[in-house]
Amino acid sequence: MELTFLGTSTMAPTKDRNNTAIYLQTEKYGILFDCAEGTQRQFKIGKINFNKLDFILISHHHGDHTLGICGLIQTLATNNYKKKLTIFGPKDTKKYIKNAMNSCIFTSKIDLDIIEISNGKIFENENIVIESLEMTHSVPCVAYSLIQKGHRRFDLEKMKKLNVKEGPLWNELQKGKSITVNNKTIKPSDVTFLSSDKKVTYCIDTSLNKNTYKISKDADILICESTFDEDLKDKAQDYGHMSVDEACDIANKSKVKQLILTHFSARYKTTDGILKHAKEYFKNVICAYDFFKVKI
Repeated sequence: MELTFLGTSTMAPTKDRNNTAIYLQTEKYGILFDCAEGTQRQFKIGKINFNKLDFILISHHHGDHTLGICGLIQTLATNNYKKKLTIFGPKDTKKYIKNAMNSCIFTSKIDLDIIEISNGKIFENENIVIESLEMTHSVPCVAYSLIQKGHRRFDLEKMKKLNVKEGPLWNELQKGKSITVNNKTIKPSDVTFLSSDKKVTYCIDTSLNKNTYKISKDADILICESTFDEDLKDKAQDYGHMSVDEACDIANKSKVKQLILTHFSARYKTTDGILKHAKEYFKNVICAYDFFKVKI
């Protein structure tokens, strides 16, 4: 999987940071976490193919997380988008999307499926699982976890060594069947291995609560807001946000492998101070910036 951060600021964009949007490309699906104003332009700058998008996961309906949805849908329509776009979001998502779509005239439309969610598993197939839990903010808000399921993969070096050429024999191995090459029986376990699940958690615009720990448990990557440095912890609580030390506390107690901080207040011209404080609490931490990419 690969993450691309398309916007890492809070309510007000800066000259270097757009509002919140993060794109995750899994093996099979394109997933967008929130969709701030200007996200479609960030897609172009980040060289992301619009037509790979399958899901938009909305955390909440403050404008700095959703104002880009209409523009993105219009662009998808003009780019001959043929899939069904599924939008998940908290209570009243259908109403807000409908109101937004009625605010302008669309010459072309796409197939939309809008699903309101709260707690629990919201989507699952043979490739991925998406879960959500309610957060604590000034409006209904949810965090998400996406799990890409592990599956059987080929060890290409072993395949080459045993002269298993790409083709129908690969399909048999993928089905768990043994094959014969040069009068030698080759079992799936001889040339394949089972990859592990990979989990990405997106937890943003919330004050610290028990669900922040639960949704983040054992995540390979936790994307978490760090709106304020620890010296403004009281302000963070007043506005329903988290400080850097609280984000690190989640990462530590939830046994997260890597923490990526985002959603920085526009008051910070640089995130050097936030990163310095974060490393005092959790070592494997990064401060994201627009168009930062990370493979999982």
